[in-house]
Amino acid sequence: MKIYTVIILCVLNFFFTFSQKFNKRIERKIKKIESLYGAHIAISLMDLNSGKKLAAMDENKYMNPASNTKLLTFLASINSFDSIPSIKYFIENDTILNFKSTGFPLLLHPIYQDLNLFKFFENKDYLVYHNSKEVIPKYGPGWSWDDYNYYFSSEISKFPIYGNVVSIYKDSLTSNIKTFPKFFNDKLKFIDRDDESLINRNKDKNFYIINKRNWKIKDSIKMPFITSDSLFSNLLSLTLNKSVKTIDEKYNSKINWQTLYTNYDKTLYKALLQNSDNLIAESLLLMISNHKFQSFESNLAIEFFKNEWSSFLKDPLIWVDGSGVSRYNLITSRNLISVLYLIHKKIGWKGVSNLFPVGGISGTIKDYYKLKNKPFVFAKTGTLRNNHNLSGFLIGKSKNKLIFSIMVNHHKSSSIEVKKGIADLLFYLRKKL
Repeated sequence: MKIYTVIILCVLNFFFTFSQKFNKRIERKIKKIESLYGAHIAISLMDLNSGKKLAAMDENKYMNPASNTKLLTFLASINSFDSIPSIKYFIENDTILNFKSTGFPLLLHPIYQDLNLFKFFENKDYLVYHNSKEVIPKYGPGWSWDDYNYYFSSEISKFPIYGNVVSIYKDSLTSNIKTFPKFFNDKLKFIDRDDESLINRNKDKNFYIINKRNWKIKDSIKMPFITSDSLFSNLLSLTLNKSVKTIDEKYNSKINWQTLYTNYDKTLYKALLQNSDNLIAESLLLMISNHKFQSFESNLAIEFFKNEWSSFLKDPLIWVDGSGVSRYNLITSRNLISVLYLIHKKIGWKGVSNLFPVGGISGTIKDYYKLKNKPFVFAKTGTLRNNHNLSGFLIGKSKNKLIFSIMVNHHKSSSIEVKKGIADLLFYLRKKL
């Protein structure tokens, strides 16, 4: 026993000594990266196989994670669902489809549409939507009030349709500007003005002002629309060309609700991680809440997992939304590598390489970390004004796998220059490891 104790102590001492020396090297490297001057920086680095910490720099400092928050949402999702439910339903007389929402966001989505769900609706003669009358906030806490005009700030709803956005484009044959879905064609107003404006939505209604002078044939723009229960029914009815009746959901113990599961779960998670889709992130939290607590209340899901992970995470989570749009979110870099460790434990390296953005190949880092041979960075970005973070997995030059989190808050350089600076640091880490 004494021999084993000595060996363990020697190993621990080795990692401690290595970590101290490596920290100093990293600090010296950061001082040479001009774009990181004056920024608040936190770094955590762990060996994936051993779980040993290799480097740490202000790892207990709370930072705004931006879209690194989606890593929490992803972990909560894969811990909640073996299969993802798209709707709850029961069928009357073989023709009437009664359905209610699970929070699933891919119905008629312009990019990630669940075709099986659409066909399920299409194959029934009559549809009855049992609408939960819960009122949910259309925006998360701490979201910027003036972002309503942008795709990344689509309204949150119990049952998203078309991704809660209207696609506006110029028809290549007629040169007419049109919308998808067609419902919004008469919601367009055209101006011809010599300025930089292109398109803006009225803040309080679904009305879009377009400057035709600046519209190019290749332009196709997605704009959020103001959601409502009635608009959901109208859009679904017009698309299916059949009546969609909406009734208030009432508890009835005699109803045997069945669940339709999606086989688009990988599509959903890729949209979350690779394309950093905010609406999908918020919808996943609603789905978890509905699944566990029969309520569309994101905070219930957040509080559940904050408690669930409290024994594993070193620092209490300050977590308020699913997407990371809110500036109220705060997290430490050492918490993020712990979250990544749990993700890997759940999905394995194959899951990581399939779902995460891959440097030089896919997602938000496809233009960075390019190597002639195999990719070495699999990581989630997180960007808000003056903040940029990158957390994920790194393959060192010696082929060992590592977990890392690099958080840069309050930077003064441009976002592009900071990304280049982080890339410079990661190439350095790869070379040394």
